[in-house]
Amino acid sequence: MVRGRQSRIKNYYAENRLFAVRSILAGVIAAVLLLAVAGRLFFLQVIRHDYYEEVHLLAGELYDLTLDRVFTAGHYASRPPGMPHGPYRTGTGCTMLEIRYRPGG
Repeated sequence: MVRGRQSRIKNYYAENRLFAVRSILAGVIAAVLLLAVAGRLFFLQVIRHDYYEEVHLLAGELYDLTLDRVFTAGHYASRPPGMPHGPYRTGTGCTMLEIRYRPGG
């Protein structure tokens, strides 16, 4: 089961982002993500998912098209399952730490 889950996770990151570090332990996923393509739109619509997500922007900037707001290094977001967010664009590229975990996990 873990192997199939890792494949789905790997495909998700390969489609949208370059991942630098990934760790899967006891249902927790942690990744340092590099959105390196300035001007590229990441995700074409509002995103919702069934897990908790914590994101800490380490460098660069990320523009949330829905909120019409730019987030810069030092910003932190904590999203419960089902919370709408995005789509995003970056003018400079950005690096962020993303941690995901399932409810009750």
